[in-house]
Parts: sequence; C-alpha cells; structure tokens
Amino acid sequence: MRTHSFSRPSRPGDARVAPWGLALLLSTLFVRADVMPAEEAPAPAPAPKLAQATPSLDAVGDLITFTTKYDQAAPFLPGPYDPNVTRLTAQMLMTMHYSRHALDEEYAQRFYDRYLDILDPQRLHFTQADLDEFEPYARKLSELTFRDGDTKPANEIFARFLKRLDQRAAFVARLLQANQFDFTSDERYTPNRKGAARPADLAAAESLWRQHLRHEYLLEKLNRLKPAEITEKLAKRYKRQLRVVAEFDRDDVLQFYLSALANAYDPHSGLHGQGPARELRHQHEARPLRHRCPAPLRRRLLHHRKPGPQRARRTQQTHQAQGPDHRRQTGRRRSHRRR
Repeated sequence: MRTHSFSRPSRPGDARVAPWGLALLLSTLFVRADVMPAEEAPAPAPAPKLAQATPSLDAVGDLITFTTKYDQAAPFLPGPYDPNVTRLTAQMLMTMHYSRHALDEEYAQRFYDRYLDILDPQRLHFTQADLDEFEPYARKLSELTFRDGDTKPANEIFARFLKRLDQRAAFVARLLQANQFDFTSDERYTPNRKGAARPADLAAAESLWRQHLRHEYLLEKLNRLKPAEITEKLAKRYKRQLRVVAEFDRDDVLQFYLSALANAYDPHSGLHGQGPARELRHQHEARPLRHRCPAPLRRRLLHHRKPGPQRARRTQQTHQAQGPDHRRQTGRRRSHRRR
C-alpha cells in the first residue's frame, strides 16, 4: 500500500530538504567525526576475530571449526562520537524532513522494525523470544535515540543476530555431515519469508533452517551436481555468510542502525559510514571539475545564468547599433526555426 504524506505550507524561514538532499547531509556525519577535537574515549570492545581453521579438504569440517567462535560474541561498546552522531541524525530528520514529524512511539516502532528487517530480512534468525527480550528497547527507543544518543540497542541486537547466525551454521554443518536428504514426501516450503511471522523459539527456527537447507540442496541437485559437490558448495556458502557478518565492526553496526532510522522517515534515505562516505568524497574530488556536472545540466546552467553588467551593456550597445529592423528580422528567423 502506497502512503502519501502531506506537508504543511512553508513559512518564511522554514528549511525544507528533499529526501535525496537529506541523504547527502546524513552521509557527511561520519566524515566530519575524524576532525573533531580529541577527547578521552572508553576503550572499544575488540571485534570478534575470525576462527583460524587449519586447511582441510573437508568443507563441512572447516564449517564446524569456523562456527566455534561466535556463539558467545559480546556486543560492541559505543564509540566516542556515536552519541553525538545519533542525536544529530535524529534532530536532522525531525527538523529538516518534509514531514517534520517527531520521533514518537509510532516512528520509534517503525525504526525498530526497520533495523530488524535490515539484519534479518527473511525472518529466519530472530525468534519471538528474542523480540520479547528486546521489547523494553522498542518502548524507550525514542528517548534513547534523541535524548541520550544511546546505541546500546543496536549493538546488543546485532550480537544476538551474530549468535543466531552461528547457531544456524553449526546446525547446517551437522545436517550436511549426516547427508540424509529425502525428497520423496509431499511437503511445501516458501523460500521468500519477507513479511512472514518469526519463529516462536529456537526449535521452530531450526525447523525453518532445515527446510531452507533442503530447498537449497534440491536446487543444486536439479543443477545435476553430485552429492559431494552439493555438500561442499553449501558448506562454503554458509561459512562465507558467517565470515562476512563477523567482519562487521562498530561503525558498520551504527551505519545499519541509523539507516533504519532514516528509512523510518523516508524509504529512500540512508546513512553512509566513515569508510563509504570518505571513499565517495575522494572519488568526487578526484574527478575533474568539468566532469562533476553533466553536460546537459552544465549547458542549462550556462544558458540561464544572469548576465553581468558588462555583458548587458554590450548587448544594449549592439542592439542600438543594429537598429529595430535587424531585431525584427532576427525575431522572425527565430520564430520560423521554432516552427
């Protein structure tokens, strides 16, 4: 269902920012953090290191060894500038977006749901028990974000997501090691679970993980791969997924969190972290000045620019010298060219 938002008429002094302009403003928050004055900051929590598995020809064994590190991963500690960045982002969205909507309970709940969907879009990892545990954060998310700039909910929810992803990889490794897949029964499974109900507990989540693994195994079987090749391919896939998520650091988690906040106001707005924003700025500055503006827009700007006093004076002198007949003929040629 498409929803339309109507803004009140603008008053003198009101500042309105389009969604794309708002996204551009949000992308500069992390870039300016590196030039702030130095201050004493708490020691950041070390990022979970990847398990160094010994080289082995058994892909399932590598996956089992790889999944022994993240079951008890501790949440990240907030950075020294994370509260300021969080408060500033919330303030910009509330005062500079077209809706001018406060971060009330409705938008806080939308913010909370967006963050869960960013981490778990297919609703395979977070259980209803996890959501019940995070319910106090959902009720106080408005105050924690705008008033305190607290990013503790983001870090704790991400740590739980990493734990569930590790449990899923270990569960899949056991199923691949047993290698007992039967497709003779009549069963149904919907791979796209976007918008579906979340599993009630860990046992229900494991049932979904088993069905999804059977779905992936059947797709590879239809591609005429051998059972050993299917097992190796799926084991490497789940290991790669876990490794990618485990390599996210504190800034990446904050980027996901504040992007969910921006999506609560506008689905096309987001926030770039320090790395992507700095890289985008360097790419823009490395381009020549004539290439930063598209040619049609550059010609339009040059055509509609206001003439300076010298140019206006020369144009007036030229028209006086040519006389009215020349101007009349020129106007006829222009009208004929337009027709």
